[in-house]
Amino acid sequence: MNLEKWAASIDGELLDLDAAPTQQPAQCHDVWLSYLYALGGKPGDGHAPGAEGWTSEVWRQFPKHRPNLAKLFTRHDGKTIKAGDVVFWSAYDGNGLPHVAVALANAGQYTVYCLTQNPGPVHREHLSRRGILGVLRPITKTTPTSKPASKPAAPAITQEELMANPTYVQDAATKGQGTIYAVSPITGKKRPVSKAEWNGYRAAEKAGGEKLAVGQISKADLDAIPDA
Repeated sequence: MNLEKWAASIDGELLDLDAAPTQQPAQCHDVWLSYLYALGGKPGDGHAPGAEGWTSEVWRQFPKHRPNLAKLFTRHDGKTIKAGDVVFWSAYDGNGLPHVAVALANAGQYTVYCLTQNPGPVHREHLSRRGILGVLRPITKTTPTSKPASKPAAPAITQEELMANPTYVQDAATKGQGTIYAVSPITGKKRPVSKAEWNGYRAAEKAGGEKLAVGQISKADLDAIPDA
């Protein structure tokens, strides 16, 4: 399964795969279910046990609650988070509710770039590592029967390609007046966007181009994103 293609297929949707809870069915848990099904899981495999149905219980009770998950994932403590890991929080950012998201890049020291939902529809965001319980890591099966023929080296990725389709972020404390940064979905690194460049993007947006959104994050989280 191609991680980026899967992420792109649901990015921007209000995703509901389990009709729960009835008052707000589009939850973070639905991103986990979508990923699980894309990896070959079956309906019911991703169920969150317990009276409250917190998504964090999937990790806590793995794999005894749903033994089939052990055929698809291994459980880890989350000290190292890799692209493709399913990340579970006991309390998001240390003081919120349980949460789950899928890592789209290897985690930095303070944040992990994820596909997530709630608040809002499915989107990409740098999420705080505070409160992480651990991760479920997909089992990748490679069973080559013979040594593959050598292939020409792939061409180097250009800086333009690295920064294609970025996420835009800004220090929330600047109240919309600070520098806007473009974060590469490939490397997880950021670069400042000049005013002239941003004005060009806005002009393209008004002319019917892709709608732009700027994520407002703390200075600590912004500083934790490495520079390009």
